Amino acid sequence: MAGMKSNWPLLRDLDLSCNDLTASAMSYLTQLNWTRVAILDLRYNHKLDSKAIEKLASGSWPCLRSLAIHGSFGLKYFVQAAASSWPLLETVDVQCAYSPPRVVSFAGFAPNARDLSIVTFCPPVKQGTFGMPAVSGLTQAHWPNLQTLDLRCSHLGSAGITQLSMGRWPLLSKLDLTQVQQHSTLPPWVYARLAQGNWPQLTYLSLAGHRMDDDCAAELVNADWPKLQTLDLVYNHITTDGYARIAQGNWPDLKNIYLQAQIGTMYFAL
Repeated sequence: MAGMKSNWPLLRDLDLSCNDLTASAMSYLTQLNWTRVAILDLRYNHKLDSKAIEKLASGSWPCLRSLAIHGSFGLKYFVQAAASSWPLLETVDVQCAYSPPRVVSFAGFAPNARDLSIVTFCPPVKQGTFGMPAVSGLTQAHWPNLQTLDLRCSHLGSAGITQLSMGRWPLLSKLDLTQVQQHSTLPPWVYARLAQGNWPQLTYLSLAGHRMDDDCAAELVNADWPKLQTLDLVYNHITTDGYARIAQGNWPDLKNIYLQAQIGTMYFAL
């Protein structure tokens, strides 16, 4: 970082991924006064902690629209910093540390958001790593332009998945819930609630790795997602009976469905 120069006034895209950066590096970065940076990539810098977020937020980033950052900071701390410091964010890719389930308010966070990827990590715990309180904050957020929501591997559990169905995102086209339920099969009513999600523009849905059985899969056919094109159901416990029930779904635009069989993954292009 010390070798970087500040005399690049037109710098717009800055990729510092995989550099093992720390809070001191963030402090130095803010001194360079690159006020036109619109895309900042800080992925795979897992030493970035809450102090690093504080340093980064103290800088002037008036044009920042895309931020990808991975670290050991807490989700709630990141959301608060982003809401106050980066109001123009449209694309966010954040991987951060687990903190005990609590309500995370997304009020003021990325009001122009189009693409959100939020992944929390830690050893599995009973309550889940993202959990219903955090999902409650998501569903209360006002994101009229949101098109992509990626919560894969966030261990939502039954409460989190059902709460997610309350999200009102009229332009949502991609919803990735891969492996948000890993350790047991959820009751069918959970997927019945998910199928109530009012997402008329949805084209892609991943429920891979949920351990879904035939009864769970059957609940999806009641969903009103007329533009659905891709449905990913790999790594579930669905039999041929379940596949037959899925085939009854009213998805006229469905082109791709991914299913898991004993011999491996089956891909169908319809």
